[in-house]
Amino acid sequence: MPTLSENRKLKSVEIVKYFRQKLGWVPAYADILTRYKPEALESYFAMRSSVMKGTKEGGALPLKFKEILFVVLDCVSNNIDGAIAHAKAAVDEGATTKEIAEALIIMAMLTGMPRFEVVGSKAFKAAEEHERKKVSRKKPYRS
Repeated sequence: MPTLSENRKLKSVEIVKYFRQKLGWVPAYADILTRYKPEALESYFAMRSSVMKGTKEGGALPLKFKEILFVVLDCVSNNIDGAIAHAKAAVDEGATTKEIAEALIIMAMLTGMPRFEVVGSKAFKAAEEHERKKVSRKKPYRS
């Protein structure tokens, strides 16, 4: 039978798998906390899970807006990988590149165009490409 710390380790490993599957990216902190302080990752993830619910599951904001917020906040904090991952997740949740662009413009108004250039443009290009792939997968095959 696993000890309590081994159970926490298993749970934190599952959290890392979630990030990989949901966002296609694992934040560096998740790896570090999994190895050295799994209960901290589990606590963070419990908080994250409590707010990352769609409106049908009791969330106040639609998931696409929450993902757009992550994009903007990751841009502000210079987290390129996070901004890209959340831009793709926003598209998966139904956000359009037009919505993402507008959010990035608002961010640039408050933080400056360099923030848009350095991080926001990379997130936007990833969203644009992801949206294009998503649309092309939906098109029926025609001979």
